[in-house]
Amino acid sequence: MLSVITVVHNHKAMNKLFWAYLKRYTYHPFELVVIDNASTDGSGKLFEAAGAKVLRNEKNFAYPVTQNQGAALATGDYLAFVNNDVLVSRHWDKHLLHIMQAHHLDIISPSSTDRAESREATLQMRRRWKWLRYLCSPLGNGSWGLQTKHRMMYGPWDKFCSDRLQMHQNEVLEGFAGHTLLMHRSALTKLGAWDERILQADFDLYLRSLQRWELVGDIKPIAVAKGVFVHHYGRLTMRSHPNAWVPTQPIIEIEDKWGAQNFIEKTAHLEFYRAMVPSAGRTSS
Repeated sequence: MLSVITVVHNHKAMNKLFWAYLKRYTYHPFELVVIDNASTDGSGKLFEAAGAKVLRNEKNFAYPVTQNQGAALATGDYLAFVNNDVLVSRHWDKHLLHIMQAHHLDIISPSSTDRAESREATLQMRRRWKWLRYLCSPLGNGSWGLQTKHRMMYGPWDKFCSDRLQMHQNEVLEGFAGHTLLMHRSALTKLGAWDERILQADFDLYLRSLQRWELVGDIKPIAVAKGVFVHHYGRLTMRSHPNAWVPTQPIIEIEDKWGAQNFIEKTAHLEFYRAMVPSAGRTSS
């Protein structure tokens, strides 16, 4: 069974859209686990009405804290950690699981506006999305505005995603898109829980998968499926409530954990992607 884990802090319009795409496009039966970080706009009730497991926090806890909360509630053999500002594509889960099996992977990400098949493709997509977001800023982030930006970015969504899948098929590249990570539950057993001291917890998880591969060899580094695409709106919560998250442990920099030089060496091939990821804390969206 598949467990989809997401974290929300308001943005009800985005949450409705997220759920609509997830329900329409997910191939396998799944449970939805929602960590509601003190939403005040009825987002928790929205997901409860949809049949999701909803854990309500009294505070807007930091990203890795909520991922651990979600994993503890989930019952599936496969865990999909998906930001609530993501729109999935048709049968995204089926395709990712197929590619995982083909490459003997325990953790995989789809491609997206944050991490495409190459540096050039990523840069092109991010420039286009940034331009569209600026052009359409008067539309706001209500349901209609969000959907209009999405249509302008891709045209017919199903065709865009189908064409990418046909072009790239089962191709993967090492790396990750932190907003969407699909893993077998055994991966968390091998790597351990999300480190709640690290706000760039997706980078930390990648480094732990790389370290485990080098030292033990029973799990491959996280990879991106080039042909499976999701759209990521990007940091809606952080734009409206910067640094509103609440840590549960003293926060340390990822370089403090791994060593500055070691971190640079281990992520050199992700340098372009790393430069685009803000160092500020992660919350939902």
